[in-house]
Amino acid sequence: LTFPLRSLVPWQEIVAEVCEGSVLQVFNMPGSNLRFQLGLLEKQGLLEGGSMSGLVTDVDAWCAEKGPDWHHDFYGVTVKCLWYADDFCRDKLCVGDDANNPQ
Repeated sequence: LTFPLRSLVPWQEIVAEVCEGSVLQVFNMPGSNLRFQLGLLEKQGLLEGGSMSGLVTDVDAWCAEKGPDWHHDFYGVTVKCLWYADDFCRDKLCVGDDANNPQ
């Protein structure tokens, strides 16, 4: 007989911890306004189907709720769109690397 070691590992907790670490790392990236932008979108009710609701205020709870689908929800359409908007702003409207320095 073989003993299934997987049954001893708290996979839901591990997935939630990986989610939390990844999301916080993205939020804390230099030059990133993602957390602020998501907060604005949430206040305006513009987030896709509510899948990102609560993320800005409680990353731990959001990750625990999403489980193994967190990656799709976080890196889905909303985050791609926000990163595109940031890149567009920096490329077209700002001088140099300083996003606070308009042309």
